[in-house]
Amino acid sequence: MDTRGRIARIAAAGAAAAVPFLPKCPLCVLPLAAAAGIALPRGPVVEAVAVAAVAAWLGVTLATAKWLPVRMGATAAAGAILGGRWLGELWLSAAGCALMLFVVYWTRRRPRVCTPGACGSERASAPS
Repeated sequence: MDTRGRIARIAAAGAAAAVPFLPKCPLCVLPLAAAAGIALPRGPVVEAVAVAAVAAWLGVTLATAKWLPVRMGATAAAGAILGGRWLGELWLSAAGCALMLFVVYWTRRRPRVCTPGACGSERASAPS
């Protein structure tokens, strides 16, 4: 495995693992952060960090994943997380985070060579 692919996979897994720890309400983490001597930013800053983390993960996944179901799953996960945060539905955000982690594990188990039926037409012959 080349170094670039390994770094991209580590970055995707790191972003996926970090998103569930971003609080919906900063007040939930405020006492723990205050005990550690950390001042947390206001709600809009936390939301911006969440959007940036999800967008970064989606960008890395779409850039590196060649198997079409993985790309669709990553897009659905990002949409569920952002939609859940925007609508204030915790269950939708949690489902998106679970799907995001599933996509990361799925990319480790997917076939290493795309078949014409599983990949997009421009990626049919490229190995993953």
